[in-house]
Amino acid sequence: MATIKLQGNSSGSGTVVLTAPNTNSTRTITLPDQDVNLGNLGGPIGSSLLTISSDTQVHTWSHGLGYTPLSFGAYLQCITTYGTFTVGDRMMVHTTMDDDGTSQTIWASSTQVGVSFRSMGYTTQPRNNTGQYIRDIRTYFKVGLWAMP
Repeated sequence: MATIKLQGNSSGSGTVVLTAPNTNSTRTITLPDQDVNLGNLGGPIGSSLLTISSDTQVHTWSHGLGYTPLSFGAYLQCITTYGTFTVGDRMMVHTTMDDDGTSQTIWASSTQVGVSFRSMGYTTQPRNNTGQYIRDIRTYFKVGLWAMP
């Protein structure tokens, strides 16, 4: 039979409390046979908003998970009202390859999540509700990256 060992960090001076819930049911926790970081079980973690500049087509964020997340992504967030978009509105960015020479790719590794936009000046632009391309996307939006631990 395997043993269970709780080990404190020798550099720390705090107290960690493991508390059972108020339940009358038996609960089982099964640990995988691999290293696991339980630090972010509550939901996704994300980067700060990154400025889109005309000379940078690749944006990356070091997620700190120590493994490649299964779920990750990028979004554009409105920073200045534009057309039907108001400050704080978000649009998901998806990997695409378009016939007009524009594309975007989102990827993840064991250390980073990244998004790259093809073509100088970010020609891969979302459409507003009129079907028109949004001009000067870097003026009105910033990009954010996220990962689900």
